[in-house]
Amino acid sequence: MLNPSSLYSLESEQSVLGALMIDSQSDIARSVIAKLQPLDFYKREHQTIFHAVRGVVSQKCVADLVTVSEYLEKTNGLEDIGGFAYLGEITKNTPSAANLRSYAKNVKRRSMDRQLVIATTSALEIAQTQIDIPLRERIDAIHSELEAVTQSTMNSISKGLRPLPEILSKVIDTIDERIKNPEAGRGITTGIAELDAILHPKGIIDQGLVVIGARPKMGKTALIIRILEHVGVELDKPAAFFSLEMPDVEITERMLSQSSGVSSSVFYDRRGVKNEDWGKVVIAMGHLATPNILIDDTPAQSLREIAFEARKLKRQRGNIGMIAVDYLTLMKTEKAERNDLAYGAITKGLKALAKELNCPIFLLTQLNRNLEKRHDKRPTPADSRDTGQIEQDCDYWIGLYRDDVYHDDCKNNLNAMEISVQLNRHGNTGTALAGFMGGRIQPMKNPDAYAPHRDQERQRSFSEKYGQKPY
Repeated sequence: MLNPSSLYSLESEQSVLGALMIDSQSDIARSVIAKLQPLDFYKREHQTIFHAVRGVVSQKCVADLVTVSEYLEKTNGLEDIGGFAYLGEITKNTPSAANLRSYAKNVKRRSMDRQLVIATTSALEIAQTQIDIPLRERIDAIHSELEAVTQSTMNSISKGLRPLPEILSKVIDTIDERIKNPEAGRGITTGIAELDAILHPKGIIDQGLVVIGARPKMGKTALIIRILEHVGVELDKPAAFFSLEMPDVEITERMLSQSSGVSSSVFYDRRGVKNEDWGKVVIAMGHLATPNILIDDTPAQSLREIAFEARKLKRQRGNIGMIAVDYLTLMKTEKAERNDLAYGAITKGLKALAKELNCPIFLLTQLNRNLEKRHDKRPTPADSRDTGQIEQDCDYWIGLYRDDVYHDDCKNNLNAMEISVQLNRHGNTGTALAGFMGGRIQPMKNPDAYAPHRDQERQRSFSEKYGQKPY
């Protein structure tokens, strides 16, 4: 049973207030005044006194017994807190102003404990009493209560400004560790050789937001499935996939097809299937039988729900290799004046979540159909502008293009996917080629044959537009 007295410390609260009235001009005091809030104090009188201290300091004055009491008298609060005598008692009983930071941390920790108790109590009340409200809405309301505590916790651990020499010392240690263990400081690889060559040496960094944009049928899900397999199996790191479109069974079938190199049609009709192919599928099942790959196919999830599950995974497994969301416009949005603002809030939230969990987040997005009116239909970051400020929020923007989707004469020919890294805040940009056959990503058999083909396709686009050759 929870002891209510463990949720506050009157001695710590008094010591914070006393230390501030002894010396309100020190850097520590200014930091405490900036980071604590009146409601972080349990006792109402202490909330009023702290508000007065902040009021005095905001007027460019020194907060002490006299100035704080005068401020309280002007705002008709002096008698409510016990008068000048209580202020004097607080100051007199403060052990040492030098321990202000420690006192403040204790006050903040107890405040967070109280917020958590309030949030969980409210969540229990929602679950038990509001049974006339649909279950999904009740779950959203409970998530909102807990999310508020999480955000408050994140805001309370700000490091503040630090001198560069202090940061340089950390950088030197980090570089030294990378030299000793080159893989330690790098992000994840994708398992696609040409793409990893472009992203080398940093790879996909931790805390990065990776946007993969394309029109339908270009292979977005196939690409992310290949990366999930690589991270979960080959890199042996937890890889979470939130699929808002495709059910988990279909995703798993596609993963088996990708891993085995066998068409997923064998899962629907085994007539004529070679024993050799089915053997490859069985081997793939063993290959993928890892607890590292996790799938949530709940439709229309909100950012709050995804963050809740991701944080739970972080608590359970420690470091996370990657998180993927398929795809942006299927996510449940908060109310906003325009769709682009609603989606912009999601991308900002995912970027913050990537930083919080220290892992990359891959966000798939379906691009505006207006790009198909262009003669060269290769996507660019500008094609995602109607879904928020993606260009500003993401660390990487990768566009997918397959020529055979638009031109029948290319089908069953080169079967190439262009994976174009068009924005990379941490390294190089460029276009990688991968084979794409039967919904599977595979090495390009003859990449050299694709360069003249790509030039030919661009020449065709120019000719269609201008009625002449480009030279």
